[in-house]
Amino acid sequence: MRVLLTGASGFLGVAVLRRLLNAGYTVRAFIRRGREDIVNGLDIEVVTGDIIHPQAVERAVDGCDVVFHLASAYIFLPWWEKEARSLYKINVEGTRNILSAALKHKVGRFIFTSSVASIGKRSDGRPSDEEAMFNLWSMSSHYARSKLLAEYEVLKFCSRGLPALILNPAMIIGEGDCKPTPSGELIVKFLNRRYFAYFESYLSIADVNDVADAHISAIENGRTGERYILCSNEFLTLEQIFRLLEEISG
Repeated sequence: MRVLLTGASGFLGVAVLRRLLNAGYTVRAFIRRGREDIVNGLDIEVVTGDIIHPQAVERAVDGCDVVFHLASAYIFLPWWEKEARSLYKINVEGTRNILSAALKHKVGRFIFTSSVASIGKRSDGRPSDEEAMFNLWSMSSHYARSKLLAEYEVLKFCSRGLPALILNPAMIIGEGDCKPTPSGELIVKFLNRRYFAYFESYLSIADVNDVADAHISAIENGRTGERYILCSNEFLTLEQIFRLLEEISG
């Protein structure tokens, strides 16, 4: 079975890639030019390109049985930021390009990696589940909006016959976050005494290895049109996270 993995050179992408190989899948990695060195030495097919270019996406999807769409602009811009067009171009239009190609080439399973940021609040005050939807324009960041809009695209293509599902990881942490991502940057900044103030807020956390395992499980066990929250079984305030970092680091 041939699997296409977009975002294969990213923090989560590398973890998913290694698990696919360990499970015996044939992997085609769709990577932006200049990032190939991250996957050098692995037994995979590398296709370079950008998800905003439909023809490049067509070439990448053709011949694949499963598509994992992880490629994303992971940047938190506040709702008042006016210059966020590139974020939507990558996260929404890029996702639409991948979906279109997957439907055209009759892909057997499409797995979209969204975010817990797109999960809304329940009106009754109980913990949110996969059914909790945001009011699009009440969302606090362009990133969250872009992920929710991308989810809408996935559901549209489900209605057209594409067997697609959505994974919603919480704040992903773990070994290998070299860039780092905004999640890892929070930890790095705090430990380097560069986190000067913070809002009182709650976060759910997910280990990168657990999230990667869930991606592999979704090939066989995911249901078309469903969302799946991937997180630990508790939530923490930022203060609690910082206290834990103090204990661990001394």
